Amino acid sequence: MVEVVSLTTPTASELDQLMKIWLAGNLAAHNFVSPDYWLSHQDQVRELLSTSQLMVAKHNQEIVGFLGYLPESHEVAGLFVAHDWQHQGIGQQLMATLKARKPVLVLYAYERNQGACQFYQQQGFRITRRQLDETVGQVELEFSWSANY
Repeated sequence: MVEVVSLTTPTASELDQLMKIWLAGNLAAHNFVSPDYWLSHQDQVRELLSTSQLMVAKHNQEIVGFLGYLPESHEVAGLFVAHDWQHQGIGQQLMATLKARKPVLVLYAYERNQGACQFYQQQGFRITRRQLDETVGQVELEFSWSANY
């Protein structure tokens, strides 16, 4: 059984769990981006996670997935599920929990990350913009969702 809960002040142990899921998820989903890119951003992401609004999926106190949300921009900053827990509805559960609380959401995904793009469209998100992420040289899609769609 997995429960979704808000996490406002993650402990060092929880941050370690979040970072492990974040790094593994990015390396697996973005084989078209140099691993050095993700490795070089770990400290920055860890700092952001410590101050972001987080929803986590837990199984027996172990974090198995999480979603980061930036309220000022209505942005889903990231959605990650541990490899062994993927394809079990956890990402959908995290997204549904956030959508029940927020009337408008936006998020970004690389066009080549077809699994994520397909997932977001299945969750009711629409592609609203294409742009080049010059940092990694990849086309990034902006997805938007509104409770009014």
